[in-house]
Amino acid sequence: MDREVVCCPDMLRLGLVAVGLALGACMSLDAVAPEDGPDALVGGAGGTGAASGVGGTSADAALGGSGGAPFDAAPPDAVADAPFSDGNPCSPLSPKLLDDFGLPNGVIGSAWLGDRSSFGIVGGRLRHIKSNQDDRILYDKPFCSAQSASVRLMKLDATVGLMGLVFAKGTNQDCELVQVGYSALAGGLRVERCSNNKWNDLGSQAFTVLEGDTLSARIDSSGKLTAAVNGTDVLSVPVGVWPGGRAGIAIYFGGTTLELDDFKGG
Repeated sequence: MDREVVCCPDMLRLGLVAVGLALGACMSLDAVAPEDGPDALVGGAGGTGAASGVGGTSADAALGGSGGAPFDAAPPDAVADAPFSDGNPCSPLSPKLLDDFGLPNGVIGSAWLGDRSSFGIVGGRLRHIKSNQDDRILYDKPFCSAQSASVRLMKLDATVGLMGLVFAKGTNQDCELVQVGYSALAGGLRVERCSNNKWNDLGSQAFTVLEGDTLSARIDSSGKLTAAVNGTDVLSVPVGVWPGGRAGIAIYFGGTTLELDDFKGG
């Protein structure tokens, strides 16, 4: 007797259920995975992104790591303030306060070289205490070839030949240097240079300087010296390409009433 093969309704239902489960699983995976799935694998599992440096949920978060400073946190003046060979900062665009002369009355700080005995601390200022013709002190930290310095001229007199700043090529406070400052004799600012034991006037400019004014000067990479009073440029002169050297304070033909304050350099 021939047998008739009939498909079981129950088996057909089981097959349909299996297909439905497979489709549901695929739909569930799509719903769980984020739209930027590949980036999420790069970012890791925590934090808020590269800017904070604590992980993240995007490709950029891989740069953030697991802590620390932001990736792009370098200061804008990092090049200007790069350390010199001995660790002293080279910051001609923003010279640092190096001495406010706030020691007790008496000798100047140990950071100064040169004619130390011609200067003293009086009332929180630097005073010229000897009536010598030529006195200079150099701050004992060399700056880079592009350098600047400033000082406040607190007490003047009517006979001073020069009172201000000096840039020396080395530790010699007597020559191989340039000095710039207020000159009562010139009625303004004056720049002089000593080379091979010979002095030369490089320039002068009439300008009214008052007690309390800030004198500043900078030498750029081309060897141009620019002097300013209270931030206003007064004169510029070429001094030649300048090596890294020391800056300081210069007095020429000055009495014992001259006072200065707040020396900055870099």
